[in-house]
Amino acid sequence: FIIDMAKLAHENKILNLLVTNGYSTPEASAELVKYMDAANVDIKAFTDNFYKELCGVPSLQPVLDTCVRWKKAGMHIETTNLIIPNQNDNLDDIRNLAKWVKDNLGPETPLHFSAYYPTFKMSEKRTSYEILDKAYNIAKEEGLYYVYVGNMRHPKGENS
Repeated sequence: FIIDMAKLAHENKILNLLVTNGYSTPEASAELVKYMDAANVDIKAFTDNFYKELCGVPSLQPVLDTCVRWKKAGMHIETTNLIIPNQNDNLDDIRNLAKWVKDNLGPETPLHFSAYYPTFKMSEKRTSYEILDKAYNIAKEEGLYYVYVGNMRHPKGENS
């Protein structure tokens, strides 16, 4: 369905933006890149354990591979990380994510940190301003040009 709609929009000169978890086969990624102009990929955490425990998939690597594949194909890529307290808020992991984005997608690639709010079966407390501020500062220290904070007001992370 996504490819059919993207193809139709592309044929009619309508730009396509895909918001995705990035967990894709190489074949599906190759087909999507033909019709998509941009993608925002949700890198849920920077550990395989998070992907195994919370997402039920073996590893993070297919998501990273998708990002690199699309970037190399010329697609505009942005990344998002929803920070969930006690799940993926380790500052070393956040630093490793920022380094990976810079080294593999380029320092011009936007990285969005979003605040988590408890809902449905996830009852962790909401993300604190302090952790979002630290994440923002870490990403800037690592050399990313465009770092944003979402789902919470943040004076440095709302625009570039």
